[in-house]
Amino acid sequence: ADTLPKPSKPAPANVVVLRLAPGAKLLPLTQYRVTATDLVNLMGYKGTSTRVFATPKAPAKADTTKTKGAAPRDTSTAKPPAKPGGGRGGRGGAFP
Repeated sequence: ADTLPKPSKPAPANVVVLRLAPGAKLLPLTQYRVTATDLVNLMGYKGTSTRVFATPKAPAKADTTKTKGAAPRDTSTAKPPAKPGGGRGGRGGAFP
């Protein structure tokens, strides 16, 4: 049976986890630059890597004007919307 040679060194990390200081926050819709220095590649050479990323917009705040505890609307008797094409065998309307 053919066996593959075992690597002499373990595979390098392919994931980096950055942790912010307690209480620190990234601002929404902001670009950040992360630079890692003295990284060693598979051949043993050192290098630097820089990545830029942008944070998404902030999530919408909850609507506090709604009455709390209100029962949801009953939709059990609602009719589904009409199919496109007016029921002519699925052809016509806005779709070819």
